[in-house]
Amino acid sequence: MVDPDLQDLIARGEPTVTLRRHARQRGLRTLVEDALDKVSSRATTLAELVRVVPYRHILAARDERDGAE
Repeated sequence: MVDPDLQDLIARGEPTVTLRRHARQRGLRTLVEDALDKVSSRATTLAELVRVVPYRHILAARDERDGAE
């Protein structure tokens, strides 16, 4: 959900990294993170994830999770 502070950041034209940092500090999870959790819980397969999500996005989510922003 977009909170008022995030709306202000967007209106000011802040960089994407700032928007992402703000959202993540407030608990936002990306769709790729959610999909990886679904793979872990066997609700879907890794093959299905790789079929629909570009591999570079999967790697970026992994790197963010591991602190390699």
